[in-house]
Amino acid sequence: ELHELLCNAVESKQHGTLSCDEVTFDSRTTALLVEFFRVYNRVWDRMDFEFCDGSQMELVITAALCLESVRRLFVAGEDDTSNQQDVEHLLQTMATMMQVNTSLASLWFLLPISTISSRCLGDMLANAKSLQKLSLSGSQFAEEPAVCEELSRGLRENRTLHTLDLSCCVLDDADIRVLLQSLQHHKRLRNLDISRNRCKAPAIRAVSELLLSDDCDLQRLDLGEQDLEEDEALEIGSLATALGANRKLKTLKLSRNNLKDEQVLELAEALRTNETLSALDLQWNKITDEALKKCSSLLSEMVGLEVLLLGGNSIGKEGVTLLESLPGDDQSICTVEDDARGNDENE
Repeated sequence: ELHELLCNAVESKQHGTLSCDEVTFDSRTTALLVEFFRVYNRVWDRMDFEFCDGSQMELVITAALCLESVRRLFVAGEDDTSNQQDVEHLLQTMATMMQVNTSLASLWFLLPISTISSRCLGDMLANAKSLQKLSLSGSQFAEEPAVCEELSRGLRENRTLHTLDLSCCVLDDADIRVLLQSLQHHKRLRNLDISRNRCKAPAIRAVSELLLSDDCDLQRLDLGEQDLEEDEALEIGSLATALGANRKLKTLKLSRNNLKDEQVLELAEALRTNETLSALDLQWNKITDEALKKCSSLLSEMVGLEVLLLGGNSIGKEGVTLLESLPGDDQSICTVEDDARGNDENE
C-alpha cells in the first residue's frame, strides 16, 4: 500500500505533503521510504509522521532531513503510547542533523518533552541554520525546572526563528518568565503564541519586559485564553504600560481572559499614544457598554488601530451605535457580536 501511494504521488506529480500518520513502520516500510527519498530527493516539501517504533522512525526522519526539498516536518504521537526513551533518542539524532541541514524551515513537534528531550531541542535550536518556525503547541512539558531552562538556552543561542508557538503547553508563570527572558535579545522573532497556558501577573510582567526590550522586534503576540478562575481577570497593568512605549507590535490577542471595563480603559489610555498596533482582539471577555462610553474619545485617537474585535462581550445596541459613530473613513474598524447575530465565535 505504501509503495502504491508513493508511486501514484510521483507519477501524478502530486508533490508536496507526504502524510505517513497511518503507516506501520517496520524494516520493510522504512527501507522503502528511505529508498524513495534517495531516488526522488526533490519531491517532498512537507512530511507528517505519527510517532511509533523509535528505531524505524529515527531512520526515516534522518533520511528526510538529508533531503534538500523538505522544508516542513510534523512529528506527533499519543502520550500513552510514545516511548520516552525513543523520543529522546530521535531528538538527539535530529539535533545532530540540524548542524548540517540547511533546508528545514518549520518543525511541528507534538510529543511529551522530558528534561533530556528539552536538552535536545535546545541543541537543535542552537544548531539550526534555516529553522524559522517551531511549534510545540499541545506538547506536555515535564514538571521540572530544567525543561524550560534547557529550551531557554537553545532560544538564547538561536539566530533563525521567526515564529514560536508555545500554546496549550500548561506553562506557569515561572516557565514563561524563564522562556521569555531568553527572547529579549532575539532580533528575528516576529510571532509569539503563549495562549492557553497559566499566565498570571508575573508572566504578564515578563511579557511586558520583552516588549520593552530594545532588541525585541515582536509583531504578533497571542495571550488569549489563559487558565483563569471564573471570576479571575488577567492582570494586564504592566502590559498596558509596555504598550504605551512599544512601537513594534502590530497584533495583540487577549480573548477569553475575563477582562473587565476598568482593564479596557487602562488599555485604551495606554494605546492613545501608540500608532503601531493595528489589530486588537478582545473577544469573549466581560466588556460592557459602559467601557465603550468612557473610552470612546480614546478610541478615536488610536490612529493606527485598524481592527478591533469585541465579539462575545456584553455589548448592546447602545455600544454598537457608539462604535458606529466613531470618526474615520473606515467604520468597519470594530466587529461586535450580539444576540441578533448568533453565537458563532468566528462571526
